[in-house]
Formats: sequence, structure tokens, C-alpha cells
Amino acid sequence: MHYILYVWIFTFISTITFVDGQVCIPNPCANGGLCTAISAVDYTCRCTAPVLTGKNCDVLLTTTTPRPSPCASNPCENGGVCSATVFGTYTCTCNQYSYGPRCENLNPCYIQPPICQNNGVCTPGLNEAYTCSCTAQYTGSRCETLRQPVSICASIPCQNGGTCYALNSNTQIYCLCLSGFSGSRCELTNACASNPCLNNGACTNVGNSYQCTCPNPYYGTNCQFLSAANPCSPSPCQNGGACTVLNNAAFCACPSPYAGVTCSEIIANNICVTNPNICKNGATCSPVGADSWKCECAVGFTGANCDTVATINTCLQGSTPCLNGGNCVLAGNAYQCVCPSGFTGQYCETAVAASTPCKPTPCKNGATCYLYGNTDYVCNCPAQYTGRQCQTVLASCNSQLCSNGGTCVSMSNGQIIKCACPAGYTGDRCQNLVQNQCISQPCLNGGTCFQGPFTYDCKCPIPYRGDRCESIATVSSPCDSNPCINAGTCNVVGNSFTCTCPPGYSGNTCEINTRPAVCELDCSPGYCFANPSGQPAYACYCTDNSIHLRSCRSRSASRP
Repeated sequence: MHYILYVWIFTFISTITFVDGQVCIPNPCANGGLCTAISAVDYTCRCTAPVLTGKNCDVLLTTTTPRPSPCASNPCENGGVCSATVFGTYTCTCNQYSYGPRCENLNPCYIQPPICQNNGVCTPGLNEAYTCSCTAQYTGSRCETLRQPVSICASIPCQNGGTCYALNSNTQIYCLCLSGFSGSRCELTNACASNPCLNNGACTNVGNSYQCTCPNPYYGTNCQFLSAANPCSPSPCQNGGACTVLNNAAFCACPSPYAGVTCSEIIANNICVTNPNICKNGATCSPVGADSWKCECAVGFTGANCDTVATINTCLQGSTPCLNGGNCVLAGNAYQCVCPSGFTGQYCETAVAASTPCKPTPCKNGATCYLYGNTDYVCNCPAQYTGRQCQTVLASCNSQLCSNGGTCVSMSNGQIIKCACPAGYTGDRCQNLVQNQCISQPCLNGGTCFQGPFTYDCKCPIPYRGDRCESIATVSSPCDSNPCINAGTCNVVGNSFTCTCPPGYSGNTCEINTRPAVCELDCSPGYCFANPSGQPAYACYCTDNSIHLRSCRSRSASRP
């Protein structure tokens, strides 16, 4: 009876320990051994096979054959090295890329680039997890976030919805005000923001109010009233003259050939007649009074005499400035006309004599001749020819032709076209190293540097502006951050911007490189781009922002 009670008590205690410790789940006893929990953290195995012994029933007691090596099954994974122990078990020595009893877990801490950023220390966990221990300045699961100190903006906030920026090591604030507010804290109401002055009146902020300066013949707080004494109502100007109020008096701008105070006089020899070339580049001249004039400029020109090329993408407009079949080539914000044979001049407006540099053509092997100025020419060669007159057959590709990993591109008949250079190299043989000026970190105040074709561009964070983000913008502009890269020009359009890209680049911020990988020209130190007009197929954009049809070197230097 006592024996039965003892067995029951022992079984009860063992059952409690088994449930509490869970040391037998899963069963640690090998080869069918029976597990019994003897404490919350320990167990004993009863081996069912008479030839087995050991803590886990995995050691041969007696045998007549050699013991099998525990490493025979290659239990170590991911390149781990297996070592047998004297107890018939094994251990795995893992490399730095794995961990675990069998090296079964990959170590995420050896991912490149490092998974923990900003000098954080990576510690591997279970199931390929990891933990990043960050330095004092950073936080986040990967130490990716800079800890922000308590900003001075918290104690000196901007008013009326203005956005506060902490500057100069958190010692100074800058308030970017919403439309309608101004002042160092956006505390002043910008009464002129709503454009209260009508009829082109000029608005001036006066405290939190405004004052309108009205043009004649308007008056009133908002220039809303029309004066009865309007010298241009009705207009005194005759013969189609345009009336303008100047100093409370009527002024008549007269069309040709009229002149006089009211355009009533016919002047046979007005200034537009006596000086027929006073308005340049095809402009229309209109006399203003007896001894003045006004020029109406043709598309692509500006200035009082229409003698200045307008800085717009004239080639993209519906009306090309190039005459007589000339091809319009973009040149940054201006353009250049490539004239066909028989014409010359800035706009191909002048017919040349029968004998020109292109008549008879000096170009050989089916090349096309183009005038280059008034006395020179350039030959647009077929792909398999080169030289000033396209007289030389290009050599065959060989392994030494292109330097620095450049690829020699051949035609189907094995003749070379060009060396396609890898990133960082340029030149007809990829012999020139492109210097990355961003290495010196020229952008200040957190600006981001982008290497352009000739120099670098800095994209500035708010509220900084300037070529190197060196100054603070006092008035917000969409172009402050220098959004246009690759030497693009930023243009303010309302509350947004557009980028005017140099040849060879496109996209909203000139971020798309459309320059050809292979070009027939050697444009060093500039670069080659595909001519939008198609003829000639390629041209050179040079470091002085000019376009040349053959190279960026002087003509004499480029001749063979």
C-alpha cells in the first residue's frame, strides 16, 4: 500500500514538473527513448534499445562495427564546418554570414551596404532577425532617423500658419509665411495679397492695411472709379493712332506714315522711311510723332531695335526663324540656323554666289556638305567614313582601340563607328576621365549635389537658395531650391516652375540624359547630342554653351 502511494505521489510530482517545465516537448531523447521530466529544467531518458546509452540515447553502448560519424550527414548548413565530439555528437563552426546550432540562420548583419545605418551596431537574432544599437544622434529600427533636438521653433512659433525653420545650429528661426501675411513672425497681414487695387493700380502695404496708387484716369480707394475727364475718352488720335494717358494728357502713337499730336499729319519722309534699317531682323517700323519710332519684332527677337535674340526655345515654336530651308538647332535658351547650300547668314537669309565652299562639294563618299559661316564648310559623313572630307575609311575594331573599358561598336561589315564609353569616361577613345566635382561637397546647408555635364548643381532645402545653397531666401520662389539639374534653367510660372534644358537633356527637371551613347563626332571637352531637326544628325554642345557642327575645338585645330 505504501509502495503504491509512493509511486502515485512520484508520478503526480513528475507530471506537475513535466507540465510546468515542458522540457520533454519536443522529445529530446533520440532513437525512441522515453523522456521523463525530473525538474522544471532537466529530464532523463530511458533508452529502449539495449545498445544505446547517453543523456539523449544517442551513444552506442557496445558495437562490433565502427561508430558512424555524426558529421556524415553534413548537418551544418550555409558553409558551416562540422566537428565530431568524443560523446558521438557534433558541433558546427559557422562563418560570419550564418549562426545557429547548425548554422541554419543567415546573419543579416553582414548585408552590404550595412543594414544598420549611421555607424549603428548590428546584433543578429532568431529566425534571421536583427537589432540595431544606434549612436546617440540617431534612432529608428535601422538608425536611419536623426534625433531632432528640441527646436527653437517650439518656443518662438510663427504666427498665422507660417512654417518655422531652425537655422544656425538651432539659434535662429526663419518663418516662411502663407500668402497674405508677412513680417519676421508672419504677424503682419499682407493686405495686398488679394490684389484689392483695380484697373492696374499699384498696391502698397501700410501696417495691416493697404494703399492704392491709381493710374489715370482712375481714382478711389481701390481705383474703382473712372474719372469723367479722361483725355483718351473719346480718343483724339486719328488715322488709327493709339491713345495713351501720360501725365493727365493724351499721347498718340501713330502708324506709318502719319505723325503729329493727333496723327493728322502725313509725313512722306518719316523716320521709318529715312532710316529703313532702324528696325532689325525683319521687324516692322512705326513712326511715333515726328522724330521717334517703335519696332514690332519678329518671332525670336527683342530689344528696342529687335537686335537681340530672345532667350526662348525658338526652335520649338510654330514659326522657325531660319529662312530658305535652314534647320533650327537648339542652343541652350537660344538657337542657331544651319543653312543649306546656297544660303548663308544668321538666319540663312542671304543667297551666296554660285561658287561657295560647298559648290562644288568637297565632301567625298556620299557625304553631305553644309556651310559653316561664310567661308568654311563641314561634311556630314556616312557612318563608315571620317575625316574633314569623309575621305578616310574607319579602321576595324580591335581590343586596344577603346580605353578604360570602352566598347568598340562596329557595322555589319566590321567597320568601326565609335567607342561607347562607360560612365565616368569620355573622348573618341574613352581616354578622358570625367571629374566628379561633387566629391568636394560644394553644396552648403544640407544641399544635395548633382554632377552635370560641365559642372555641378546644388538642390537646396528650404529656406536656402543660391548656386551653393549659401543664402537664405527672404521671399519664397519655386526656383529657390535649384530644381533644374544638368545646367537646366529654371523659369517661374505662377506658383510653379518649368526647366529649359540644354541639348541632350529632357524631363521636368532635365534629369533625363538623351545624349547618344555612340556619336560620329569628337566633341571633347563638350558633348555630343542628337540634332532635333535631323540634319545633320549630330552636333556638339561646348563648355561655353555654344553649338558647333564638327567639334568644340577651333576650326584650324580640327582640320586634318
